[in-house]
Amino acid sequence: KLYEAFSKCAQNGIIASAISISKGGLAVAFCKMAMGGKLGLDVSLKKLPGEFSNDTTALFSESQGRIVATVAPKHVKKFEKLIVGTNWAKIGMVTKQKKIVIRGKKNKVILPVSEALYSYKSTFANY
Repeated sequence: KLYEAFSKCAQNGIIASAISISKGGLAVAFCKMAMGGKLGLDVSLKKLPGEFSNDTTALFSESQGRIVATVAPKHVKKFEKLIVGTNWAKIGMVTKQKKIVIRGKKNKVILPVSEALYSYKSTFANY
């Protein structure tokens, strides 16, 4: 049901960007999205559906079938209408501040997008 609803959203031009959760979990997905758009993210793990024992588990779990998507403010109501009845949650927002801010149960991590991009590129520089 989630994939059908998500597909309808994509076909209607409602999805601004999306990434499936895979290797590295949410942490890597957040970084890839921010680097790709060269924009920031401000997310709260407290709003994440399901149960997890700690922030590390929530960030690095590689559970399959999950998608992180961004939706322009003008399309939010359409998105919510099409995605109703599925297991989803708004856990954050895109920002112009070029920082990845992750608010956990106890701590907050702030990573400049430029540092994430530098680390990503320098790791694979000679490959």
